[in-house]
Amino acid sequence: MKKIISICTVLIVILSVPIYKYIEFSNERLNNYSDKILSIAVNTNNSIYFLTEQSTSEESFIHDSNDLISNIYALETVLDSAYIFLTGSGIYSNSFYYLSDNLMKELKYNNLNKETIEDLNTITRSTDILIQRLRPYYGTGSNISKKEIIHAIEDSLEEMDKLHYIKLWRD
Repeated sequence: MKKIISICTVLIVILSVPIYKYIEFSNERLNNYSDKILSIAVNTNNSIYFLTEQSTSEESFIHDSNDLISNIYALETVLDSAYIFLTGSGIYSNSFYYLSDNLMKELKYNNLNKETIEDLNTITRSTDILIQRLRPYYGTGSNISKKEIIHAIEDSLEEMDKLHYIKLWRD
């Protein structure tokens, strides 16, 4: 009986190492996705700030608006890939692309109209959701769960979709 118990114990220990490594690898991937999303969300917010508050010349405005559009596309891409990785299905929202396409047409130096400001505020609120949800895990060594990332993405996109549907309704 003691031999059976010791053999079972050894098997459990041997089999638990790959499981532990898999879980550790999975947590590392989740943390990496969370960090990427957080980084791009912060960059997007910074781009909006520089565009609205720091652009003192037409040249800097053009640079900041191009930077913002790039960050919006990057954010949509990383949210889409993270969502596919975590859920196995795609995001049913193209609000970031819709907004970035509109912003490319609307952004003019010294002429940020009410609608453009509304778009920028919506993007800021959407990225703020991501930042608030993901920042507590950044650099702390604690692991973020799959559900937390999914909910952060969904809530952020829901904020973007609100504006998208309002604009469609107006047109």
